[in-house]
Amino acid sequence: MVFRPTMAADGPSEDHSTRLSYHRYETSKGLALWTVYGKFDSPEAAKAELEYRAGTAVKIVVNGWQLDAKGDILGRRVEALLPSSAPTNRSVFAVMWTADRYFHEIHSNCKEAVLYAEKNARERN
Repeated sequence: MVFRPTMAADGPSEDHSTRLSYHRYETSKGLALWTVYGKFDSPEAAKAELEYRAGTAVKIVVNGWQLDAKGDILGRRVEALLPSSAPTNRSVFAVMWTADRYFHEIHSNCKEAVLYAEKNARERN
């Protein structure tokens, strides 16, 4: 799957403590994937953003820990179904995680694309 960037923006986090970076990617077949990223002042603030965003979910699928390669806890990790803003009313699959004071979210109508993008994001770090 090859995604090309189609949009970039930024805006305030829920508590206005940091700017979140938003990016939209799309395949040639029209599959869209969104990423959200923010660097907060503290791990607690990043966790609060995750909890706020997960609180909008229709369903929490996984609620656990974000681990490093050695198995040490880096932060929280949530897989969730989010309400769709599109007229189809299909839920959107999302994975959200914190690592220290960083918050990440990836969401799309395609669960496999989200998990693939998450894996690639982790391998780059």
